[in-house]
Amino acid sequence: MRVVIDGTAGCGKTTFLQGETESAFEKKNFWCMKDLGYEIFGELIRGTIEIRKKKAEDPFSDWNDFFDIALNRGADFYNQAQNVSSIYFYDRGIPYLKIMASRYEYEIQKKYYDYCEKYRYDCPIFVFEPVASYDDMRNQKANPVRKKGYSYKERQIQHKEVISLYKSLGYEVVEVPVFLDGNPGENNRLRMKYMAEYIKL
Repeated sequence: MRVVIDGTAGCGKTTFLQGETESAFEKKNFWCMKDLGYEIFGELIRGTIEIRKKKAEDPFSDWNDFFDIALNRGADFYNQAQNVSSIYFYDRGIPYLKIMASRYEYEIQKKYYDYCEKYRYDCPIFVFEPVASYDDMRNQKANPVRKKGYSYKERQIQHKEVISLYKSLGYEVVEVPVFLDGNPGENNRLRMKYMAEYIKL
């Protein structure tokens, strides 16, 4: 079973799956899905940025290459999930790339739509609500494309965009709320309990 956890920046996806905060300023580890032994496929965008950095100082200097790498990584992650009796978790799904393309005014290529059709995840898609206390400015201050982080209002708008995108592709979407802002460990536990109503963890 291929389970996608998606959502805007600062919604707690990586903390939930990997137990790590996304902030470069403060690194903390929390109890998470990885601790339970599930296979977790790393964040699609962040991994692509790291690959691009090996090719160019500015990872966003070639959007065509960026999205091609991201699509191929997404397909590779998908194909690695071979055991039908296992549960695999994905830190973002391929469809999210359209949100990013729109944000940076990149014209998405036909390959994207082909991949969305070919590599379909299992339902539901879990979309995490943004965490209000997420420190955008500190967390994303080094972003070479956008010099400042997204505000909570912007992230709320993108949250709705992510939900609409997956629904437009025929997916069932489950919104996972923020249960306890400011306490990532306990929030992870409550989110996991909430998700257990839909899948067997």
